Amino acid sequence: MHGQEPGRRASQNASGGAPRCQIPGHMNRRKPKNDSTKLTADEELDLWPFQGFAEEGDEALARYLVHCGIDADDIGRAGDPQAAILEHYRRPDGSYDVDAAAHDLARWPSIVARLKELKRQRRAH
Repeated sequence: MHGQEPGRRASQNASGGAPRCQIPGHMNRRKPKNDSTKLTADEELDLWPFQGFAEEGDEALARYLVHCGIDADDIGRAGDPQAAILEHYRRPDGSYDVDAAAHDLARWPSIVARLKELKRQRRAH
């Protein structure tokens, strides 16, 4: 995780104190930074897992952001969590790397555990 101090969560500032950027309990379906256009299908796919974690609360979202390599500095530079997420998955040509977002989700510990469980069940039958 570039730019992040060891042990620092995405919602903490460098001194470990109050959050530098508030992580919203929900994310909207509009583009960030006063862009009133709707999100593209790829943007929605990239944001989908983060919306689920946001519904679980700020801590869950912060843990998933860090897991994906998005830290407080990224959020600060982008202006908000949604913009930081989209920037994280944006390719140089302007498209979005949906496969990278899927890979990050597939590496989440509870998803890994469930996939292993399903494979064991399939082998047992």
